[in-house]
Amino acid sequence: AEAENTWVDHVNEDGENTLRTKAANWFVGANIPGKARALLTAPDTAPAMRAKRAEVAANGYEGFVLK
Repeated sequence: AEAENTWVDHVNEDGENTLRTKAANWFVGANIPGKARALLTAPDTAPAMRAKRAEVAANGYEGFVLK
C-alpha cells in the first residue's frame, strides 16, 4: 500500500504541472459527478518512465506483490 500511495502522490504532484488537470474532462474523472479528480496515467515522459521501470526492476520490484 505504501508503494501505491507513493506512486499516486507522484502522479498527482507531477500532474498539477499539466493542463490536463485544469480542464473538466473525462481524463481526470470530471464526467462522473462526485468522483474525485485524478489523472488516469502518469504525466512523465517516455524516457522518465523507462528509467523508473528500470529502477523498480533493479530493486527487485520493491513494493509489488507478485503472484
